[in-house]
Amino acid sequence: MSDQAISDAYSDRPWEAPDRHDPVVRLRGIVKKFGSIEAVAGVDLDVYRGEIFCLLGGSGCGKTTLLRMLAGLELPNAGSIEIDGEDVTALPPYERPVNMMFQSYALFPHMSVAANVAFGLKRDGVRGEELEARVSDALAQLELTDFANRRPHQLSGGQRQRVALARAIVKRPKLLLLDEPLGALDKRLRENAQYQLIKLADDTGITMIVVTHDQEEAMVLSTRSAVMDKGQVRQVGTPTELYERPGSRFVGAFLGNITLFDGTVAAIRDGIAELKVDGLDTPLFAAAGQVAVGSRGALAVRPEKVRIGRQGTAPEGQINRLGGTVEGLAYLGDVTSYRVRTEHGTLVEVTRANSENAAKRDVDWDDRVDLWFDPENALLLGAD
Repeated sequence: MSDQAISDAYSDRPWEAPDRHDPVVRLRGIVKKFGSIEAVAGVDLDVYRGEIFCLLGGSGCGKTTLLRMLAGLELPNAGSIEIDGEDVTALPPYERPVNMMFQSYALFPHMSVAANVAFGLKRDGVRGEELEARVSDALAQLELTDFANRRPHQLSGGQRQRVALARAIVKRPKLLLLDEPLGALDKRLRENAQYQLIKLADDTGITMIVVTHDQEEAMVLSTRSAVMDKGQVRQVGTPTELYERPGSRFVGAFLGNITLFDGTVAAIRDGIAELKVDGLDTPLFAAAGQVAVGSRGALAVRPEKVRIGRQGTAPEGQINRLGGTVEGLAYLGDVTSYRVRTEHGTLVEVTRANSENAAKRDVDWDDRVDLWFDPENALLLGAD
């Protein structure tokens, strides 16, 4: 990827693009076994200075185990871990330039907010004016100054989350590890907290690695994410790269909804692949991927890329056109989600923005409809 492409990839983020030549974390060949179970299976990763990097995957994929090895709470069976140029593979947690924030927040209930934030600094021998100044700065950054003398039980869930963050950043770690940090919050608090984390990264410059199973959270927070499955990293990329250009069926299906049409690649012309779809008389067309002519592949298309209208309303000249029947409809406020069963049996998900009042909706349950999409908005993936 060129320097300009790197800059463009991060142009929509509220902080400066990470320096791709300055990794804070280097993982090489990391393996972790629990008995006969290989929880992490040979992971290589670089995390760059200033990133919010998400480890994303379902339960049991190895993301939390990987985080715990970074923190020193678990030791790898093989491989090396470098943080800011230092090999820390065998170092105990207290000798690593790392702080970790757990999902439970783990606040001391008998201490005030200020005392909770100051606890780690006191353990490190910080006293007097320096202690007061650093605690005061951390509280101010998280908008907690007015709550300094309260106890945790006197705070809301969102406020307790901010106290845990303040306690994590007050020691000014080179690396902040967060294990499902927002999982205990309700939807509105979680959304607000996501933007607070982004602002915190921007204000402090601390590199963060976040474990999450929430695809939307990773899309909002991350400069880049690693999608994990069965102890391996399946793909690393920016939110745009992972969503728009998944490298496999697994990644495409894990990040948001997607419809897959299986078939055989009949031809590739000018970057557009022609796919002979199983059970369909007419071919479909998509942006060519790494699938050769004559090989099995799958056309992948996202719900928002598909257009829907009553039967006979598809524009002339559309080469990707399907007929079907509406089997499901859900009004979600900003969009309406449709499930359409095509004539050859595939269930296609379609979302359409509710730019007009729902009363004017022209497609309803059981309607016969046309579906169409541009080849450039679909992607050809491998068969597995």
